[in-house]
Amino acid sequence: MKNTIANIITLITLMLVVSTQAFSQKSIVVQGVASISVANTQAKISTSVKTQAETADEAMTSNSTKVQAVIDALVAAGINLDDIKTSNFTFSPVYEWVKSGDTGQNVRVFKGYAVNNSLSIKVNDILTVGLILDLIVNAGASSINNVSFSPTDVNSSYLQALTLASQNAHIKAEELAQASSVSLGKAIRIISNSRPNNNYNGSSSDSLNAPPVILPNNNQISAYVTIEYAIVSND
Repeated sequence: MKNTIANIITLITLMLVVSTQAFSQKSIVVQGVASISVANTQAKISTSVKTQAETADEAMTSNSTKVQAVIDALVAAGINLDDIKTSNFTFSPVYEWVKSGDTGQNVRVFKGYAVNNSLSIKVNDILTVGLILDLIVNAGASSINNVSFSPTDVNSSYLQALTLASQNAHIKAEELAQASSVSLGKAIRIISNSRPNNNYNGSSSDSLNAPPVILPNNNQISAYVTIEYAIVSND
């Protein structure tokens, strides 16, 4: 029993010592920022094929035919079939509110079925994006939902920006420590975040008279790092 009490007292004493040391630990917190410009080398196109018919079979058949025509046109243009994916698919009944001639009240009337098949297309040759958009619409797509651009290796570029952000934080910490007449210790806490993307948004429901002019910017990949350093008094 005595040994148990002694062990508890020892444990509490150690916790108090550690807690006191942690509380008295002096530190400095800085944020490092870095941004690098990276050329966009690939694109991703989101497009949709929408159909509506009186019966479910007609709506599905019509949609499948149009989607296949879009896919065939893309493959014929050199897009790899593995780079064409279904991103969304919906099938639903369609109703409209119309005024009844008998009662003058609005009534819900069944109008058929609607099918929406959305495709995601990866384009590795960024110079052909405008031509691919023109091809998609002329092949039967109902809308171009989104075109996004990115570098081929985003992760590698982000790691470069992250390294630069860490160096920026360290420089700031050293400057602040020198100005405060203290010495900079080890990093005791590091927090990082993510990076943005560049997008072009557009839509179309008719055939295009000419390919759209698409001029993608370079992608600015940014990194932000918050680092807490221990500091030691020079006194």
